[in-house]
Amino acid sequence: MKFKLSRVFSIAAKEISHILRDPFTLIIALGLPIILVAFFGYAIDFEVKNITLRQTVVSGIPQKIRSDADFLSYPNPANKELNISFELESTSDIHMQLFSLTGQLIETVYRGRQDPGHQEIIFDTEKLASGAYMLHLSNGSFSNSRVVLIQH
Repeated sequence: MKFKLSRVFSIAAKEISHILRDPFTLIIALGLPIILVAFFGYAIDFEVKNITLRQTVVSGIPQKIRSDADFLSYPNPANKELNISFELESTSDIHMQLFSLTGQLIETVYRGRQDPGHQEIIFDTEKLASGAYMLHLSNGSFSNSRVVLIQH
């Protein structure tokens, strides 16, 4: 089949006549994607930083728990070991668990009592299969999760 420019012009003329007959189709075809990009691109922001998740009162003094400041896991993706660091305001019973993305408990990483201040736990990841996991940390009044990638 040979390319003919006159055929392209006739198809373009037919499409223009359809658009002039029903301009609402043009509004949907061109306007809706612009509205969606504006709404989902600018109106919704999934970045959470320095937002108070919970406020607890200990000895009458409110203490704010922030999402990013209290629980970090690195490197991500992890190869041989995963460093988990967190800050505690007071002595707490820590419960740290690793789940698959389907919610199945893979392993209890740590369970025990920790003193106040900066804490760091090193978790051996060599026995785990490569993939994505959820690391969940809780101490009774605070609970948070992070996605952890294991790559061997």
